[in-house]
Amino acid sequence: WVYWAERIGWEKTKAIYIRYKNVAVPFFAIVILLAGCAFAGLYGLKRDSADGRLLMWKVTGKAIAGHPVTGTGLGGFPEAYAEMQGQYFGTEEATDKEKRVAGCPEYAFNEYLQIGLEQGIGGWIVFVSWLGSMMYYGIRNRQHGAVGGVLALVVFAMSSYPLQLPSFWVA
Repeated sequence: WVYWAERIGWEKTKAIYIRYKNVAVPFFAIVILLAGCAFAGLYGLKRDSADGRLLMWKVTGKAIAGHPVTGTGLGGFPEAYAEMQGQYFGTEEATDKEKRVAGCPEYAFNEYLQIGLEQGIGGWIVFVSWLGSMMYYGIRNRQHGAVGGVLALVVFAMSSYPLQLPSFWVA
């Protein structure tokens, strides 16, 4: 993002697209195909870990549905997750593979889901709006490095828990 914003930008991107319009669609199709292959390869490297995270996200989503407005409060994730996971495993919906990779995590490994569970949908909207406003004002004020940092946080927060550790707050 930072390199593209500083060195290339929208104008050069539009000019290149207009000049090479006939090859742009096949190029993007190939890029998307390669990205899909890369994701499939990464999934294959740590399949159990990925399946465990998918289970955590699925159960957390069900727990959010149980407390959509009020949430569980700060620090309420482990208890709400454990309760919902127990209910989920009591149904016919749970598979043997999910039961094998299950655990009792302290974090959701997805900040957005954890904030949605602990703070409710309103807290989630405030958090996402805060991130969006930082990116909007960073782009508007040409602070590409800061926007790149926020983008890195946005992506990292999708599969980890950077805001749960004070060392990440400082960074």
